[in-house]
Amino acid sequence: MKFLKESKLTSLRVIQLQIHHEFLSDKSSLLYEEAFYLPIVEDAVIHEKDIPTVCKMVLRDYIHCHFVSMGQFFVHFGWDYYMYIGSNQPCNNAIQFVQNNKLFVEEYPSPYYLVEEKVIRYVEWAAKGEEVIVGEERLQNVPLSELQKALHLSKEHPVIGSFTIKPDNIDFFQQLMNHTIDLVKCDYYLYCGD
Repeated sequence: MKFLKESKLTSLRVIQLQIHHEFLSDKSSLLYEEAFYLPIVEDAVIHEKDIPTVCKMVLRDYIHCHFVSMGQFFVHFGWDYYMYIGSNQPCNNAIQFVQNNKLFVEEYPSPYYLVEEKVIRYVEWAAKGEEVIVGEERLQNVPLSELQKALHLSKEHPVIGSFTIKPDNIDFFQQLMNHTIDLVKCDYYLYCGD
């Protein structure tokens, strides 16, 4: 929160959201808090009052996500409670606060940071109801703005992660592919990463 304040931001966008419903349903856990039923969806804007709750949810493995404010700030959550924080503002006071509170901080690039030029995008498919990917086709030279529009994402979303292809965007993806999409036989996903 100190980094966010020093970066002069009051909200962040959620990307790459994964909800672990099996953990959220166990209200008897000592790690559970009533605030964890915060409605959260991919591409949601989380305001500063709710950011600590979402961070707790990630660090306690109830969900997984990253935060972004495009071109300004990011928080990537890694393994073993690592948080990678990037800002386009110097955050010397926040760094000093972290050090004064006996936490470890160092300058280190986030292994989760991807620039658009390095993102590879595939449409993958699996037999209906199955998890094993049986085919994939790489998408080439598709403008980010067109992907954002087809997936109903904000202009701030970097279109990184995995997205289900649905009937309302099948025509968009079909025009980019040689494979004929058949939503009756297969489930289709857009995978975007490195």
